[in-house]
Amino acid sequence: MSFPVARAAVRYVLGRVKERIVSSTTQNAKDRSDADDDDEATTSREVTFITGVGKNVTSPTTTLRDYIVNCLQQDFVPPIEGTVPPRAMGTVCVSTDALQEWIQQAVEPQQQSPS
Repeated sequence: MSFPVARAAVRYVLGRVKERIVSSTTQNAKDRSDADDDDEATTSREVTFITGVGKNVTSPTTTLRDYIVNCLQQDFVPPIEGTVPPRAMGTVCVSTDALQEWIQQAVEPQQQSPS
C-alpha cells in the first residue's frame, strides 16, 4: 500500500469513529428516557491498523508502520498517540483512552463556538 493511500485510510477510519461516537452521544443525550439504549456505540474501542513489519525492505526508508505513527501525531489535533505492541510489531494501536481524549478535545471547540 502506498503511503498516501495509507494516510487517507487512517484519516477516513478515525473520522468515521469520531463521527459515530459524537452522533450517538448526541442522540443518547436527546433520548435519556430510553432504558434500552445500546451504550456500545457511544464507547470507543481500541483501533488497530495492520501494517506489516516490512521485513523484505532492503533500504533504510520509513516503514508503513512508522509512517502511520507519524501521521497520527502530525495530522490530528490534538495529536493521537499510536503504539506498536511488542508482540505485534506489524500493527499500530490507538488505545481507547487516546481516542476518547482526541474526540473530546476535538469536539469541545465546536460546542463552544456560537451557532
